[in-house]
Amino acid sequence: FQTSTPMALLNTRSIVDPRFGGKVTGKVGNTTLGVIVADDEAAGYLENRKDSRVDMTAQTIVGRVRYDFYSESYLGAIMTARELGEDFNRVGGVDGRFRLGPTHRLSFMAVSSSTRNSIEGSIGGPAVEIDLTRQGRNFGYSASYGSIDPEFRSETGFLPRVDVRQAIGTVSYRWWPEATLMTWGPSFSYFRLYDHAGKLQDEQIQGQASFQFRNNISLTGTLNRDLERFREVDFRKTGYGLSGVISGRTVSIYGGFSGGDGILFSDNPFLGRMILGNINVSVRPNSRMRVEMTSIFSRFLNPTSDAEVFDVKIFRARTTFQFSRRFLLRHIMEHNTYDVTLGNNVLLTYRINSGTVVFLGYDDRFQRGTRIDRMLFPMRSLQRTNRAVFTKVSYLFRL
Repeated sequence: FQTSTPMALLNTRSIVDPRFGGKVTGKVGNTTLGVIVADDEAAGYLENRKDSRVDMTAQTIVGRVRYDFYSESYLGAIMTARELGEDFNRVGGVDGRFRLGPTHRLSFMAVSSSTRNSIEGSIGGPAVEIDLTRQGRNFGYSASYGSIDPEFRSETGFLPRVDVRQAIGTVSYRWWPEATLMTWGPSFSYFRLYDHAGKLQDEQIQGQASFQFRNNISLTGTLNRDLERFREVDFRKTGYGLSGVISGRTVSIYGGFSGGDGILFSDNPFLGRMILGNINVSVRPNSRMRVEMTSIFSRFLNPTSDAEVFDVKIFRARTTFQFSRRFLLRHIMEHNTYDVTLGNNVLLTYRINSGTVVFLGYDDRFQRGTRIDRMLFPMRSLQRTNRAVFTKVSYLFRL
């Protein structure tokens, strides 16, 4: 169900509480087919009990067909629909990807939507994306263009933004010393986004340099100059970043940070100083056990007073133990310093094959009392907010 361009017309999380559902996929010759249907009760969970759609279910249907011509080249079609009483959202169109010689790739998608609901009435519009890429051993470039109509909707997909017309161009070059430094090279990109009224919303100029060393060590640095429009105000930002990876058989480390100007997205936005970063350490003492420790941090300062607006840190530990080829135990613990929450999750998996699996899990959630309700829980200690035991059984029928 994935199309040839980044636009996601199917996000299965849009099906929240299905009474029933099903998926059928298969391939006949060079033709791949897929259908998803679901009857979702969540659409009828409305606070306004006088709404005519209360307790109604939403029907979701997704159809996909793709014909493969030759290696990395196909032409496809997709159709999605979500119906709720008299309201509906329907999307349909074509997409394709073609390999043009050893280094060039051309991808495109053209779809249109038709929507009717009680808030917007009857609306509809097209969305188009096209991308040309050349990736050789030394020289590479890409150019892409996308347009999403202000009235285009996709209720079965994930569409962060409509009313956009954007163009992106990149160019890169790589050298291959193949010594301690295996390969390195710079790249430059330019991004520009307008709305359909012709007003500039976003712009970015970015330079990047990446280095690949022996023993699976890499380093990447970036520098960018951006324009971002928020609440009819144009903010000019300068940013920088550095990331790296050290990948070993027993221990792997990767992480990065970025800093510079950032926008406080609020009713009274302003430009401040922001620092973002993450560090991940993965330890594999033997073939059966793996431990991953992740730290994510985000800090925002008001430049006029150096006052801290927020400082968030998230610590996460994930341990996996493979008792046998079929039996697996996974444990996840996570702490958020901003919301002062603690999560604890244990999952047992017994897998016969990719489609026949049994899951049994336990989940615990805690939060500082004052963050839940200062009147009911005046204490600063952690209070349990959720406890659950869950199971799932999946069986694959082979015909």
